[in-house]
Amino acid sequence: MTNADQPTIIARLDDIDEHLEQLGDELDLIRTIQNGMRREVRANSQRSARLERTVTQLAEISRLHQQGLRPAQNDAERARVSS
Repeated sequence: MTNADQPTIIARLDDIDEHLEQLGDELDLIRTIQNGMRREVRANSQRSARLERTVTQLAEISRLHQQGLRPAQNDAERARVSS
């Protein structure tokens, strides 16, 4: 290796070092994004579970409401037929 080759090697090593730093920064950004997405997925999953519970509760309320209306409808029908 001659003295003329040294700046070229140093320049190449500096270039590689710069690329490695850029890759490290990109990896940090990707990790940050991935963590944010993980939190969003977890929050969405929890919201979905709450929504499913709410829909189940509303279906039960509707069923009970219908059961409560049937006797009133039957009484109204009997009253209409009797008169």
